[in-house]
Amino acid sequence: MAHMGGPQCVVNARGDGYFPASLLHSPHTVCTVHILVIDDDSSLCTSLSYYLERHGYTVHSASDALQALDVLERHPVGFVITDYLMPHLDGIHFTEIVKADPRFRSIPVLLITAVVDGSVTDKSLRKGVALTLQKPVDMGQLLNLVRFAE
Repeated sequence: MAHMGGPQCVVNARGDGYFPASLLHSPHTVCTVHILVIDDDSSLCTSLSYYLERHGYTVHSASDALQALDVLERHPVGFVITDYLMPHLDGIHFTEIVKADPRFRSIPVLLITAVVDGSVTDKSLRKGVALTLQKPVDMGQLLNLVRFAE
């Protein structure tokens, strides 16, 4: 570590990355945002959760919108990723319920969908969805959207 009057940084052994030295002894992870992932496809839900956790996020998952509402009550969720077509409630209706609750109104919602239909995107935006992403999910694009919304 070299101190030159500005923030201190730690460079890894190979020299291809760094992070602020103040985080070296921090009790917190680099990312403090809790993300809720909702999808009835358990393999996609697991993949998304694993990818986001590897990038420092705390991830909670639910297999449908009803479980997701319970997760919102119990955890400090700061970002939601939801599938469009799910049992019980679709992702747009779920978003409508979330946005109607003052406690959750400010949480950004990203809708992922395999449905290629402009009317779905238009309806989702009118109901409070902040962003939409087409399936199959490009993980790099997903991560960029999550970071953009922070």
